Amino acid sequence: MGSRYPDTFAKLDEASAGIENFNYDLGNKIMNSSEYWNNFKPLTGSMQMPVLYFYGTTDFMVGPEHYKGIEFPNLLLWKNKGGHVPFLEDKEDMEEAIIAYLEKYKF
Repeated sequence: MGSRYPDTFAKLDEASAGIENFNYDLGNKIMNSSEYWNNFKPLTGSMQMPVLYFYGTTDFMVGPEHYKGIEFPNLLLWKNKGGHVPFLEDKEDMEEAIIAYLEKYKF
C-alpha cells in the first residue's frame, strides 16, 4: 500500500529492530488522537521558514496528491516516483532534493 517495492517495509522493520529499545508508542497512539486528523494546510501560508516538501507519486499511505493545498511561501516542491519510505526506496533522489534545497536557500 505504501511502497512500490514489496520488501520496503521488511527492510524498515529490520532497521527498526536494530535500534535498542525502539519506541513504538507514538505509532501506537497517534492514530487515535483527534488532532492527528486535523487539516493544517491552511496554516502553511503564514509559515516563513524554507520548506522541502518531498512527495511520492506512489505514496498511497497519505496519497500522491497530498501536497495540494499547501501554501508555504518558501517552498521547494520535489516530486519523487517513490512511495512512503523514500530513504529506503530512492535514497539518491532524496539526497538530490536535499542538496537542491540547501543550495536554493543558501544553507
